[in-house]
Amino acid sequence: MLRSHAQILTQLSMLADILWTGVAIVVSFEMVDLYHGILRDRFFSEQDLYVAFASLAIWATLLVFSADRSSQRDRSLAWTVADMGRINLWGMLLLVLVCYVIRWPVSRLYVAVLACTDFLILSAWRIVVRAVLARIRMRGCNTRTRLLVGTGPKALQYIEAVRRQPGAGLHLLGFVDTDCFPAAREVAAGAADGVVQTFPCLGELDDLPMILQENVVDEVVIAMPIGHPAVMSAIHMCEIQGVPASLLLEQVETTIARWEYRDMLGIPAVRFFTTNENPVALAAKRVLDIVVSSLLLVVLSPFFGVIALAVKLDSPGPVIYRSIRVGKGGRQFTLYKFRSMVQNAEELKALLLAANEMSGPAFKIKADPRITPVGRILRRTSLDELPQLFNVLKGDMSLVGPRPPLPDEVAQYEPRWRRRLSVKPGLTCLWQVGGRSEIDFDEWMRLDMEYIDNWSFGLDLRILLKTIPAVLTGRGAE
Repeated sequence: MLRSHAQILTQLSMLADILWTGVAIVVSFEMVDLYHGILRDRFFSEQDLYVAFASLAIWATLLVFSADRSSQRDRSLAWTVADMGRINLWGMLLLVLVCYVIRWPVSRLYVAVLACTDFLILSAWRIVVRAVLARIRMRGCNTRTRLLVGTGPKALQYIEAVRRQPGAGLHLLGFVDTDCFPAAREVAAGAADGVVQTFPCLGELDDLPMILQENVVDEVVIAMPIGHPAVMSAIHMCEIQGVPASLLLEQVETTIARWEYRDMLGIPAVRFFTTNENPVALAAKRVLDIVVSSLLLVVLSPFFGVIALAVKLDSPGPVIYRSIRVGKGGRQFTLYKFRSMVQNAEELKALLLAANEMSGPAFKIKADPRITPVGRILRRTSLDELPQLFNVLKGDMSLVGPRPPLPDEVAQYEPRWRRRLSVKPGLTCLWQVGGRSEIDFDEWMRLDMEYIDNWSFGLDLRILLKTIPAVLTGRGAE
């Protein structure tokens, strides 16, 4: 529950900033009127409305386009307050410029009061949100796991910065170094309070791909000396598997990953990431997921009862099939489907492995004997996937994204395939609209990588539109 609350606070932060700016505009008009001793018969004059709408448009645009793509958990309070100051300074200048060009009379006192009022309100709001999120993270919710590469002074500095800010919700899994021999199986980090904390050495640099496969790692922090040859190797290993990597005080050319400068708890760093992290597009994607999944659940709810009855009468077993799948970052979640196979389908799978028609670790048989008569209809029409709308609403999945794999499939992934776990899984993707089971595994992976590398909100909309005829015709469905 706390974790979902934290996610909601994060997703609504930008909208809240805009709403609070609207409050600041109203308050500013009232304060200016009070200063001049004016009592209005109506709340806004026509001219004031024009200025108010212009103010809101300018500040909203600045808030949207200045939104930082990296995690706010690494940002200091001073950076947050300074960011609000920059936004309001630019807002004040742009409002004066717009009113001058359009020749709208605007009170200079109003512009100054608005900038100051909005700065105070937004700064206070951000401080409250930071405090609430910090309390949630300190209770073990909404945390992020990071892995250190290196054990030098910069690594110890970063460890100490993490220890000083428990509200950031950062968990250090351990460290990887070029030489992790028995005499140095752990590194100790002391603090001003005298507390010493040890972090295990999980292996040498060559072990990094396996460590990333066997553990949930949200980000790798590279704290190697500048120019060390291991830096490039570590970044490329993370790049292949789609795990974000932050390099302290270094800039490196990459083939896939993009980079950005960032501040990590007061330490300058360069962050490498392979996915589109535009905050506006991601917010629009989440809004689309919530709206569409909610509407479909309401509209299709009568069909749920009919399908459930058909599944129950067709064969013994539960109506809803629960399957553990691997989601973004390697985290596992429970996926829901209408049961389309016999109750002991998992036991029978071992007897059918020799008949697998799909290359790679995936398992597909067109005439799978485990599928029930009703299940065959559900699969042909994709109706068995309808309960996954609950996964979309919960946030485990999205409407569009690579299909969520099974843990045993992920265990067989080559490092280059693990990059598909860098985004949230979905109900449909390029594979579904391109032929589904008619496509071999390598082509399937290529299409998923193409989606990740070229993702945009518009691409999601195009895939959703193409999914409709693909589902109606049943192309490639088992």
